[in-house]
Amino acid sequence: MKKSLVTLMVACIAAGAPVAGFSADSPAKPENVEAAPAPADVMTIRVKVPLFSPLFAEFPVATVNDEPITVNDLNASLETVHEGMMEGKQAPRRNFTDILNRIITTKLIIQEGRNIGLDQQEQPKEMIDTFSRKLLRELVLKDHVKDIRPDPKEVEKRYGQLNVEWTFSTLTFKNEEDAKKARKALDNGKSFDELMTEEVKEKRAEAKQNEKLKYEHIHPDIVKIIDSLKPGSVGPVIDMQKGAMLFRLDAVKHSDDPKLRDRAEKETLTAARFKALEKFRTDLIEKYFKQDKKLIKKLDFEKDKAGFLKFLEDKRPLATIKGEKPVTVADLAEAIRMKFYHGVDMAIDQKKVNKAKDSLLFEILATRAIEKEGRDKGFDKKKEYLDKVADYQESVIFGHFVEKVIRPDVKVTEDDLKAYYEAHKSEYSYPIMVVLDGIAFNDQNAAQSAAEKLRQGMDFKWFKENAEGHVDAKAAGVIQFEDVPVTLKTLPEGLNKVITGAQTGEYRVYSDPNGFTYVILVRNVIPEQVQPFPEVEAAIRKNVQSEQLNKLVVEWADKLKKASDVKIFAEF
Repeated sequence: MKKSLVTLMVACIAAGAPVAGFSADSPAKPENVEAAPAPADVMTIRVKVPLFSPLFAEFPVATVNDEPITVNDLNASLETVHEGMMEGKQAPRRNFTDILNRIITTKLIIQEGRNIGLDQQEQPKEMIDTFSRKLLRELVLKDHVKDIRPDPKEVEKRYGQLNVEWTFSTLTFKNEEDAKKARKALDNGKSFDELMTEEVKEKRAEAKQNEKLKYEHIHPDIVKIIDSLKPGSVGPVIDMQKGAMLFRLDAVKHSDDPKLRDRAEKETLTAARFKALEKFRTDLIEKYFKQDKKLIKKLDFEKDKAGFLKFLEDKRPLATIKGEKPVTVADLAEAIRMKFYHGVDMAIDQKKVNKAKDSLLFEILATRAIEKEGRDKGFDKKKEYLDKVADYQESVIFGHFVEKVIRPDVKVTEDDLKAYYEAHKSEYSYPIMVVLDGIAFNDQNAAQSAAEKLRQGMDFKWFKENAEGHVDAKAAGVIQFEDVPVTLKTLPEGLNKVITGAQTGEYRVYSDPNGFTYVILVRNVIPEQVQPFPEVEAAIRKNVQSEQLNKLVVEWADKLKKASDVKIFAEF
């Protein structure tokens, strides 16, 4: 039935994280809880339940004060464990009992939270209401677009945009007048190649040839011009921030790329759904609301800055909806205040408020209309909705109980922090770092020979510039060595293995996948160092607080178990 809470628990188990209520040290079976005994006059049977079979999804594996924990609850948790494990591996069987124990702990705390009225407090109620309304809107909108498919013509159009590559020759002029004169010369018969030679020679323009660009790299206005040209044609003068440009379209190439086609389909579908949702929202507003368009048009939020506060109290209806509260001027004013949270006065001075009022009112009305549609169509009665709301409600109660009831008892002392630091020093260390330099060779034998000469005392700096057969350090694909410390894990895997264990001043030989072989000089090795306590105190405090909170949650659960009726029916 519920997944997110259980998912959280399993995620903590898989990561080994110390999260409240989910201690890895919790006993495999809850204390003082035995498998539920059957009364002497009740016949029992042992059933082997397929864990992932939908036929047994609601089969109870345990009860907590008569509230069932089902196979589905356990299943959802185990799915999360499998997601966090390597492909092909199964979750350890002991996790079944561990997870069940954590679900029991969670339910006990949630039940206690309800018993003391946490679910009736303002903050949790507001959180649950906000979530419920948002979920309702999502389900309505999701249902509306579920059958929409992308238009094949639009897919092909988008695919053509994504897979095109244009090749250009360009002239970039310092001023627009020179560009216009050059364009006129073309109109009078001069070739673009001749023009390029002349304009560059006279230093009126810079030229580029064989420049390849994709659709996404070009401004849409320029794309329109390019689409009107054939290869060999020259476009009009393009005004730029500094100067102007002339270009010739030399070639158009379309590639066949399945990934780009898939992207085109997804983008076209998204656009189609967005368009459908915009129309749907507008139609729902018309369906449910009667708007006072005269009052909406007349509203001037910028007339008087001091008068804006009056709008926040203005109960005049802007739009009415049958059976529900109207949308008032005050509602719109509050939306304006929230949008311009840095200051409405500043927004009024900048004449931004009245421009925003129509779009903000549309969002208010659309939100209310979608929720109305959801209730009228019964989306709030569907199992998916009810399950997600119930699950979120439980997570809110659990979190609120931990924060309001348990966390205040967490007390961390300086001695606690230092004891944790001493016990976990290996976790708070700077890793080994190295400073490297290198000489690249095309030939492995030449690199080995160079390494021997360097080990015999040859000066590295001189040799780097003069070694026979060495590759220029700036050549394409050559590793660039900088005089800064780097951690071993940031190095390429092969280089990491070669350098591991090297000492300062040592030479190593490394061949990379690009075909170069390097003589590597280890200029410096900076050993692993423990970070000083002040640097890690904040992180340690969080860990110690989490450990203490976790311990207190378990203690609370133990107390609640003693006063509760917990029955376990499953054996793993």
